[in-house]
Amino acid sequence: GACDQQDETTLAAVIAKSGPVSICVNAQSWDSYTGGILQGDCSAAYNDMDHCVQLVGFDLDAKYWKVRNSWGSSWGESGFIRLPFGVNSCSVASEAVLPIAALDTVNAVVV
Repeated sequence: GACDQQDETTLAAVIAKSGPVSICVNAQSWDSYTGGILQGDCSAAYNDMDHCVQLVGFDLDAKYWKVRNSWGSSWGESGFIRLPFGVNSCSVASEAVLPIAALDTVNAVVV
């Protein structure tokens, strides 16, 4: 389900510490995106999420998120889109998932 809090500051801290996070977003307005920080309406409603992507970075000074899409490098900014930071644009902070893997030390192979 949706996160109780769309805390983008905490989400940024998680990315800074642990790396990329899987997110689901509303990508209905992304078809015509060619570059820059996405402008215009982009629903943050939980029920409007229709696409999952990878949240890979952010710029707190310029106020944007950097998102890796799966539509190929000819789309957007070489396969990436920048979303406004701090407004839960396109539901960027509504459904974030960070995988945690447990290492089985008995069967671990160190190369």
